[in-house]
Amino acid sequence: MTEAQTKTCQNCKQSFTIEPEDFGFYERIKVPPPTFCPGCRLQRRMSFRNERTLYKRSCDLCGVNIIAMYPEGSTFPVYCNPCWWGDKWDSGVYAKNIDFSRGFLEQVGELLKIVPRAALIGSSNVNCDYVNYSAWLKNSYLLVGCANLEDSAYCYRSFDSKSVFDCFSAIDSQSCSETNYCIKSYETNSSEDCENSINGMFLSGCRNVSNCLGSVNLRNAKNVIFNKQVDESEFKQVRERLGLYSENVKFKEKYSGFKINYPYKYARNVLNTDSTGDYLNQDKNCKNCFVIRESENLKYCIFGSVLKDSYDISFCDNSSLVYESSNIEQNYMKLFSLTSWFSKEITYCDTCFSSSNLFGCVGMRDKSYSILNKQYAKEEYEKLVPQIIDLMSSRPYLDGLGAAYRYGEFFPSEMSPFYYNETIAQEYFPLDKAVASRFGFRWKEQGTKNYKASLDFKDLPDDISETDESILEKTISCEHAGNCDHQCSSAFRVIPSELQFYKKENIPLPRTCPNCRHYSRSPRKNPLQLWLRKCQCKGMASDNGKYQNIAEHSHGSAKCLNEFETGYSPDRPEIVYCEACYNAEVA
Repeated sequence: MTEAQTKTCQNCKQSFTIEPEDFGFYERIKVPPPTFCPGCRLQRRMSFRNERTLYKRSCDLCGVNIIAMYPEGSTFPVYCNPCWWGDKWDSGVYAKNIDFSRGFLEQVGELLKIVPRAALIGSSNVNCDYVNYSAWLKNSYLLVGCANLEDSAYCYRSFDSKSVFDCFSAIDSQSCSETNYCIKSYETNSSEDCENSINGMFLSGCRNVSNCLGSVNLRNAKNVIFNKQVDESEFKQVRERLGLYSENVKFKEKYSGFKINYPYKYARNVLNTDSTGDYLNQDKNCKNCFVIRESENLKYCIFGSVLKDSYDISFCDNSSLVYESSNIEQNYMKLFSLTSWFSKEITYCDTCFSSSNLFGCVGMRDKSYSILNKQYAKEEYEKLVPQIIDLMSSRPYLDGLGAAYRYGEFFPSEMSPFYYNETIAQEYFPLDKAVASRFGFRWKEQGTKNYKASLDFKDLPDDISETDESILEKTISCEHAGNCDHQCSSAFRVIPSELQFYKKENIPLPRTCPNCRHYSRSPRKNPLQLWLRKCQCKGMASDNGKYQNIAEHSHGSAKCLNEFETGYSPDRPEIVYCEACYNAEVA
């Protein structure tokens, strides 16, 4: 077995380690080891994913007005989804012969600039014109990365739910809003990391609770406010007042200070074996992974489920033997590719569906044995692919900063059709314009929003019960007024299903636009990074003295010596316990 090696990242110049098991994976899929560190590899993949910056424009095929990820003036045609999936165009028209006198990635880059793109990525959606990277939705609005949702809006990476609004990773839930990572919950709002919660608001780390407010780490509880038992009439009285915006804000501020005085489990992981990361559920041998379910043998993977034997993948489901790829559904042996579903053995491809044995292709559907969109006989294809790999090694693509991209590296960021600050990379790896330019990322200056608000957010009713349907005709100014880094739209509208939800659930109207609400939830979830830390249980209390243990721990009055990798950085205010100490306090 190859020994561990320390490398220097081409991009950030920091050192990173390639472990013996990593070499085993690279040998299995016949690729050389990476020359970029894991963080830079993830950042680069993210720079190819624009989720929330949408443009009004027309379809370049049928002329209908559409919403798209790409503005007018893009180098390639942009088609509405019916046209892109229709039979009025053929990706084979753009086929190119391989030029062995030039670098291959350069030739793929030329193809990326001319093949038509779908305005938005989605499939099998009904009455959902403003959703992206989503499938099997019904009557929903402005969703990203969602599946099997109905009557919902403004959610991200949420699944199998109904009537959920402004949620991040709501799963199998109903009538919820402003939640992060909540499962099987009903009428739960402004909460995180809860399961089987009913009629709750401002909760964290709670399980099997009902009628609870402003509480942390509850188990099997009912009628609790700030972790204290109350009678049902008091609960109803306090909950009723939270329909007032002014009272809601004050309660939220009190809760924010209250919750950091309770211990947090080092990672929100459940039923895993030999795995490290955060928000892992029923995983086996998954290392440095985040928000992964029912998967095994992964490393450096984020946002996925039912995955196997893969490294460096993002936003992927139901796939195996995948490496350095993003936005995947039901793929096998996929390398260095983007947005390819129901396919196998494809390499350096973008937006290819139901295909197999593709190399350097763009926009292909139901195709096989193709290179640069040109189809070959099986025998010729199999002869050409090793020659292309040799070409990529002997003639690497050099980006504007001099980094070399040989076979084995994902596309260079300068080939992305998006500006850096339009992409999800800006959310997880925030940069300013100067730093982004120094690292070779393109940057878009934010133009002035021309939305004319007909109602100032300050003039919204304090009491949701005083809001009538006339609000649906108003354009409301966003409290941030564009003075933030949240892709603020400066103004927003309330849609009918949203108003109906707020009134039914007694929740005040928001004062910020959907994009600003999305970014405001980000600090409530941990970064995609791990730190080595020690348990903060000192025996009878937390080491900062703010929390007194309520149970005896296995280490008695001595300090716990357990160490772990956690998504809570050392400078965070939360009290972080190992699993044993945390379970002793919440069981």
